[in-house]
Amino acid sequence: MPTSDELRERALALAQAGVSTDDAVAELLARCADHRVPVVRARQALADQSTTAPQGEVVARAVALLEETLRRGSWT
Repeated sequence: MPTSDELRERALALAQAGVSTDDAVAELLARCADHRVPVVRARQALADQSTTAPQGEVVARAVALLEETLRRGSWT
């Protein structure tokens, strides 16, 4: 499974579970191993689905978690 798919699924699970932003972002950063592209792809896939998803709030929170991951990452 591509890393972007893993990140997308994990972001959804973290959003659904109501995990704190700090804890969720720390986990997502660890999973992406300092690679920004999979985070961007996961965020885009969820953003595209957010308008059609039945669980719009969860998807919106997952997108927000991935956006925060992009802000906090130490991309080299």
